[in-house]
Amino acid sequence: MVGAFILALLRDGRTMTLHELKSIAMIPTGASIPALKKLMAKGMIEARRENVGQKHYYISPRGRQTFERVWFSFARRPARDLGEALRSAFLPYALGKMDLAAECLLEAARARERRATALERGKLPAGAPVANPRVC
Repeated sequence: MVGAFILALLRDGRTMTLHELKSIAMIPTGASIPALKKLMAKGMIEARRENVGQKHYYISPRGRQTFERVWFSFARRPARDLGEALRSAFLPYALGKMDLAAECLLEAARARERRATALERGKLPAGAPVANPRVC
């Protein structure tokens, strides 16, 4: 999911540093570094040094083609937390599909409500995930 989100952020020609991914996109370093390495190994993003000690990451033509082909399957995965729900909603938003982005956020809210109800009724242990049959 993090890899698809990074591709979505870079798809309009923007470059981002690791610091920007952490501060602006709210992707923890522990998640972004492996995702960046994987995307680079697959030829989906490239990096160049623009400032001393700073790598700027940008999407490659292969990454752009792949993102356009597979973004929907990433947006439909169940969100495990709020950050993932927001990243899932950003994928269709980045492509101008506002209705689908809104549906992603609504479904994440519904899943949160189902979890809260199950917890209140004592039907769900505090740390247990909620299975969502259809999450954006």
